[in-house]
Amino acid sequence: MNKKEKRPVIGTPQNAGFDLKTLGRLLSYMRDYKGQLVFVVICILLSAVASAASSLFLQSLIDDYIVPLLGSSVPVFHNLLKALIVIGSIYLIGIISTLFYNRVMVTIAQGTLKKIRDEMFEKMQRLPIRTFDTRTHGDIMSLYTNDTDTLRQMIAQSMAQLISSVFTIAAVFICMLYISVWL
Repeated sequence: MNKKEKRPVIGTPQNAGFDLKTLGRLLSYMRDYKGQLVFVVICILLSAVASAASSLFLQSLIDDYIVPLLGSSVPVFHNLLKALIVIGSIYLIGIISTLFYNRVMVTIAQGTLKKIRDEMFEKMQRLPIRTFDTRTHGDIMSLYTNDTDTLRQMIAQSMAQLISSVFTIAAVFICMLYISVWL
């Protein structure tokens, strides 16, 4: 490499982008958590369906239960109470599903990062001393710390949020078709 040519620094915009090889490597670290990942996807699906179903049920709640009670001289709230219990159950399923998938994703993220940190530490032990002499104090550890923290956040939050968003969009679209195809 010429003196005029500079190597790209890790984390610069030149290296930014979507890399399937890196994603595949990250998923290989998560291989031990296949069952938990399936559980997370099921919980995310339940949460998205509960969110869309509750919105769909609100229309029925107002049209079929509340409006008839407004016009009645002697309202009977028994059916409305049953409907409120059903919608409360739907919301509860969504909340519990969200709680479970968030907790499991934190466990998956911590276990995956433990493997990655162990591998990085082993790699660091094999580096020659001149590597540490040519870098400023703490530069290498700072990169390791910041990158693993970003990776933890991506695994624990962003991956689940991406899947949740896709399922929510699909569930809302299906509900829109159910209400009115022309909508």
